[in-house]
Amino acid sequence: MGEAKYNFFNKVSGAFTILLMLAFVIWLVAYYKEISYEKIFKGYSITDWFAVGFLLVSFLSYLLSSDHYMALNGYIDWNMGLIAQTIFVLLYFFVSRFGRFSRPILKWGMLTCFIVCLLAVLMRFGFDPLGMYDDISPADIEKFVSTIGQTSWYSSYAVLIYALGMFWYFDDNPDGLIGDILREQKVSEKVIHGINSFIYGLFVMVGAASIVTVNSDSAFVALTLIFMVLFWYGLESNEKFSRFLELAVLVFTTFRLVGLLQDMFPERLIEHVADTEAICQFLNHSTATLIIWIGLVVVYIAYRVGLHLSFDKLRRTYKFQVKKFVILRKIMVIAAIFVLWLVALLIILTTNHKLPASMSGMYNSGFFNFADAWGNHRGFNWKMAVVALNNASIKDLFVGVGPDCFSLAMSKYCNDLVSVYWHGQTLACAHNEFLNMTVTEGILGITAYLGMMISSASRLGRLAYKRPEAIGCLVIILAYIGHNFFCHQTCCSAPYVFIFMGIGESIIRKEKQSA
Repeated sequence: MGEAKYNFFNKVSGAFTILLMLAFVIWLVAYYKEISYEKIFKGYSITDWFAVGFLLVSFLSYLLSSDHYMALNGYIDWNMGLIAQTIFVLLYFFVSRFGRFSRPILKWGMLTCFIVCLLAVLMRFGFDPLGMYDDISPADIEKFVSTIGQTSWYSSYAVLIYALGMFWYFDDNPDGLIGDILREQKVSEKVIHGINSFIYGLFVMVGAASIVTVNSDSAFVALTLIFMVLFWYGLESNEKFSRFLELAVLVFTTFRLVGLLQDMFPERLIEHVADTEAICQFLNHSTATLIIWIGLVVVYIAYRVGLHLSFDKLRRTYKFQVKKFVILRKIMVIAAIFVLWLVALLIILTTNHKLPASMSGMYNSGFFNFADAWGNHRGFNWKMAVVALNNASIKDLFVGVGPDCFSLAMSKYCNDLVSVYWHGQTLACAHNEFLNMTVTEGILGITAYLGMMISSASRLGRLAYKRPEAIGCLVIILAYIGHNFFCHQTCCSAPYVFIFMGIGESIIRKEKQSA
């Protein structure tokens, strides 16, 4: 399936690249008198330069690779070689220069994601309208879902578009599609906003249901980052914070509804060869989640009632302003840092058997015990990546073994260890995009790659107070970083993050031009 999807992606991207290059040449001819190369390069942002640097390092890594075919095309089924990396960077530059944040186009695109997510939920409950599970063994059924295929590939796609859907609900701006259509019919603004909320609320619930049924823990890292971003900007106004609370209620309501349906119709559930992920079980069935859901509902009702009571009818304003409580942002960041520190500490203590006797039961926890099998064998894969980096030559350390040539590094630096653990199978990636990129494109490659994402996110974060659409791009970038800390680049997700970095850059450039 991976090969088929890449072939489709490659052919479509190749065709559009040719068309875009022709359009670019026409643009150059039409405006050559106005073009100043000094202005072009002066207008380059830090994100642009990181993108250029990443492309140059990718080319250099390819040229110096011992397997030019693999470095060009990538490892079979993943196919994230030089061709893919070049397409991604070109996407970024074309979109950032000639694209824009088009609400109608982006909102129409949500329909596709809604269908993909709905299919995922239906298939997890034994309904297979497309017949994709015909003649498939139970062991394979649990690994594949919807039209995307492998569950981690699915979640890497779903969380990005889901992040955009959550932003649409949070933004509460019906312009561009629903609003335009209904305004032509003379529908009142209140009704338009209500219909808009219903449609994107439905999308949020279907998306949450798909995430909590596909058994991909990395999706919840992305979901946490999305909520943190929306909480941060929700504190900008009473209405935005209300939308944030509504999103939280919708998502946790969905988790509980999925758990209820699983209990009511156990015969409909697909057979799991492996156990259901602990996080999914916790969110769907635990008492703690029920308490969180009840708490969110109570807080939301109290918040709305409080707003109503604080409304000054004469001044037409609210006496209560949530913006006064921006200290909650600092509390959120401190809490996040503390949780990360605590998790890291527990992993270290559990792995090294240093826990007090009262906590010895945690030694049986697969989550905190960082052994080779940790995270569906990510523990071993990450260790091998570190071994390869420790033994790497100067060339491999700085520019890597070649784009998507992780298997070359394994055979070169830790072949015996990999062969014994994986019984002769090839280890094609680390299942951590950034660790993987460090091995395949070296320190220079990962610096440029992460620099591009972090600089884009940072600049969009500052602009988002003034231009809310920047939040839509920001949540996608952060969701991608969070999810792919436990996954690898795919043609189902990587193009989106480059496109939305490009859209974000376009927003920033237009804001500078209008200033």
